Amino acid sequence: MPATAPSVPTSTPTRAPMPAAKAVLLAGLFAALFVSGAAASDLTTPEAAVAAYLDGVASHDLAAVLAASAVEPMSEQFDFPAYVDRYQALNVAVPVPATDPMLVAINRANFTAQIVRQVQFLTYGLLSTVDIDQGRPLPMDAAAASAFAAEIDLSRLEALVVRQIGEVELPADKQPRYRANAAAQAVTYGAYEQVERGAVLDFEGASYLVGFTLLRYGDTWGVSSQSSALLGTSSLGAPQRVTP
Repeated sequence: MPATAPSVPTSTPTRAPMPAAKAVLLAGLFAALFVSGAAASDLTTPEAAVAAYLDGVASHDLAAVLAASAVEPMSEQFDFPAYVDRYQALNVAVPVPATDPMLVAINRANFTAQIVRQVQFLTYGLLSTVDIDQGRPLPMDAAAASAFAAEIDLSRLEALVVRQIGEVELPADKQPRYRANAAAQAVTYGAYEQVERGAVLDFEGASYLVGFTLLRYGDTWGVSSQSSALLGTSSLGAPQRVTP
């Protein structure tokens, strides 16, 4: 990923920055850990997996993004009984039992689609001046659609710089419950561990926060979702504008 600071564009996004109160709160919770480009060459830490994922975004290389995800082990090792038992209910929209190659393929397609859609919203949020954060239909004619399409120039993503990758420091009294819930969630996907991370990105004169949820399989970490409930980031994957 480029190490130099991005150039300032002639026009800046119209989306409003994150409210100051929330920005201050995140600043207090966010323990920043800088990750160099070299660290992204393996997936032995959550930070390295996030760095590799974002390097794929900056290189507009979807295969690299998916390689840093947990799509494959999630698809193959999803524990359907554990998942249903955890919620004491069957939701037919959840992943399917990984008991047959076709069912594994269905899981793979669904998990891949989730990551791809989040990457789509990340690129839209970085490149476009249109407010797509909520994923709602927006009134637009052909001329506006052409202008929007012109903004989605993926070569601009090469200016993306990862400033920080880190974790949220929860109050001590909340840590046991969170860790128990994260461990239970990891089990449902056949993983050993689940964590959340946040990344602060610099892009074309603005800063953004992006959340990640990751799973560990053996010694390898992978992104299971480009969102973080702890940080309150968008489940759609849209980046949140923040101040430095």
